[in-house]
Amino acid sequence: MITENKQYSNEKAIVFDMIGTLTTNPHLISQIFYLTFPSIDTKLVKKYYEDYKVDRIDRKAFWSGVGFDNFLTQEKRFLENINFKQGVLDMLEVLKKQYKLALFSNIPKEWGHYLEEKFGFKDIFDVAIFSGDYGLKKPDREIYELLLGKFQYVNSSNIYFVDDDLEDLKTGKEFLMKTVWLESDQLEKGFKADYVIKDIFEIINIVK
Repeated sequence: MITENKQYSNEKAIVFDMIGTLTTNPHLISQIFYLTFPSIDTKLVKKYYEDYKVDRIDRKAFWSGVGFDNFLTQEKRFLENINFKQGVLDMLEVLKKQYKLALFSNIPKEWGHYLEEKFGFKDIFDVAIFSGDYGLKKPDREIYELLLGKFQYVNSSNIYFVDDDLEDLKTGKEFLMKTVWLESDQLEKGFKADYVIKDIFEIINIVK
């Protein structure tokens, strides 16, 4: 928990998970990957993906492990099936006029940077943290410390953290962030977010 004294600004920040929170499909492997490659065993993919998303294996080892030695065409097909919900990018453009924005995603670095380029994230988000860049993933505390270090003059109590995963939100709450759960197929077990929304666009009224 954050205890050190700092001189904070009055700025507010909004931290968004990506897959499932901003995208049309909530599950990267069991839905998006499976829809792209329905003949591949998703259990096998998840096994390699767990290592790939934190950079314990490289891109080539991931694709070779799931059955593709020449993977560039297949990878592009898959990544092109990751789409943002209609109106989300416009919403973010509006929010960035008043708030600092961050993207906080458990995703391999190559995939994250591909999407960053495709959707122009550098013009939208002040910070983009992908697990593959740091060898850390939510809900590990170290990656939250890294995130907060990027907003060192923003009090964590002025940071709204939006995610569809309750475990990830729980760690955010330990750092005093305001937690916003976009309802998913998870069951609430003990932890309750500060806010619960059914539609991502409800975040606008919450931060106001």
